[in-house]
Amino acid sequence: MQKRHKNKQQYFDEQARTTEKFIVPYLSDLTTIDSNTTVLEIGCAEAGNIKPFVDLGCKVTGIDIACGRIELAKAFYKKRK
Repeated sequence: MQKRHKNKQQYFDEQARTTEKFIVPYLSDLTTIDSNTTVLEIGCAEAGNIKPFVDLGCKVTGIDIACGRIELAKAFYKKRK
């Protein structure tokens, strides 16, 4: 495990930046991403990967088997409101 994996806020932010920079543009070439888009991430952990979709107004759901990771995700998103 790298040092950045232990800093959950940093890892969340890195995931969000990577998805915004690479995943969203890739998907945008294939389909429209807007408030009518629904995104499901299975194994979302802190849900950094779905943040760019939230920012675009998509309907998002993240699920994870680890309740503690979901609680961190809720805390990260609560801070951003």
